[in-house]
Amino acid sequence: MPGRIHQPDLCVAFVERSVGLTSPGGVISMLLPAKIVNAAYAAPLREFLSDGVTVSALIDWTDDRRRDRERFARRNHVDHSAHLLRRLRDRFPPFDEVIGRRPVMGVKTGDNQSFFLKARELDCGRLTTEDGIVIPTEFVCRAVRGRDVRRWSTRESHWMLWPPAGGWRQFPPWLLELAVKRDVEPAVLRLSYVRAEHVGIKVAWKDVSRGMAAAVLPESVEVEGHTFSVVPNQTLYSIDAVSMDEAYAMAGLLNSSVADALLLAVAERAKDDHYRYFGRTVSAIPFPLPVSGSELWQRLVRSSRIAHRDSKTPAGHDAIVAELYELSSGELEVLRAFVARRLAAR
Repeated sequence: MPGRIHQPDLCVAFVERSVGLTSPGGVISMLLPAKIVNAAYAAPLREFLSDGVTVSALIDWTDDRRRDRERFARRNHVDHSAHLLRRLRDRFPPFDEVIGRRPVMGVKTGDNQSFFLKARELDCGRLTTEDGIVIPTEFVCRAVRGRDVRRWSTRESHWMLWPPAGGWRQFPPWLLELAVKRDVEPAVLRLSYVRAEHVGIKVAWKDVSRGMAAAVLPESVEVEGHTFSVVPNQTLYSIDAVSMDEAYAMAGLLNSSVADALLLAVAERAKDDHYRYFGRTVSAIPFPLPVSGSELWQRLVRSSRIAHRDSKTPAGHDAIVAELYELSSGELEVLRAFVARRLAAR
């Protein structure tokens, strides 16, 4: 088949030309595809508009089943939330700049079916699979997938083959046996994508979700007296943390209504009212992480710890985050309403 031809989005050219033809002080009103707000190819256009154009109203008409009168009634709320979100972006530095690290995609195996294991027995430093393969525990980890993560919690983890980061210098006998059982070449049983940051304390979140869903993943877990690393699978993004307290603080901010609003304003839409929380999207949100050990830091960490214990957001959690973002209670309610509209089931 011939290669796929890239079709440029002509709305970019129309917007630029419209601005060029408009007199100083003039007004432009345009109906544009929703992806222009967050698509990577439209980044130069967004930068162009932010430098020389004042956006007086931005109305989301994605759901064409909403009634016109509902859109009109909500216009002032949309304008107010847009103003608040713009203020936060101007006031606070982005997440990756504050943390000094960037999120990474979870571990890619290239073939989950060949890497995920079902254990029959775990004893004396060896894991025996259901099909009788005996694997040294140093080559096994516990993997967490996107479907296992909820806001504040993970439902479960799974046994997964954990090859050396650089691949195998020589295939051990048990690996050759596993390859035969999986009907693959032994060379296939190496990770397609793995980083040092995948091991250790981290905050992970689903790559596709209805609202941000982040949870702290510990460095390791113990199973029957054996210690295994906990790693995120490729349907998660994660950022490593220097301590459990820092991880709780980051998760506490990400799982707030304020962060939800900031992310929903720019995240790419997926199907069924879901959004894509790419690492680059989360990296860019304004992030007022408090000074470690400060009173606000302690309150945020404590609230996040409670949330991870109970698997639900404690009363007053959003108020702590709003204080960090220097938002009034009324402004917090505006952003909560914005989140509710974006995540409303159709």
